[in-house]
This record gives sequence, structure tokens and C-alpha cells, in this order.
Amino acid sequence: MYKLDYGLKKIISPVHIIQPVDLRFADGGELADYGFEENYLIKSIKAVGGEIEIVLEENRQVNSLDWTEEKAVSFF
Repeated sequence: MYKLDYGLKKIISPVHIIQPVDLRFADGGELADYGFEENYLIKSIKAVGGEIEIVLEENRQVNSLDWTEEKAVSFF
């Protein structure tokens, strides 16, 4: 099970995940405690009509050996 950033616990408004799944939570604490089957990163957060809308994206860096996202320099 994967969890999102612990800092979400500071959100006191209702939270709505709109992509890639449709989930609703009473507040950020409930969201931070929720376990996802996939590893997600937060792509965007915005306030809409008294609720927080969050878009998630899959974390593709989980097994990446090139964590700097830079290619090795070749001199030949």
C-alpha cells in the first residue's frame, strides 16, 4: 500500500481526488491515512467551491536508477 505526503494532514477542507480515480475524503488527514494500490504523486491541487481538488499522477521514478533524470556524458 502506498500513501501520499504526510503534509496533507494540514488540509481541513473536504478533499476530492478527480484523476486518475474518483475519491472523496472528509479532510486531508483522512486522505493522508488512505492506502493506494499504485504509487502516486500529486500533480495539482486547487480549491473549488469550498473543497480541495487534487489530480494525481503515477510515480514512474520508483525503480529508476537514474534519479537525477540526466543521461551520462560520453566523450567517445
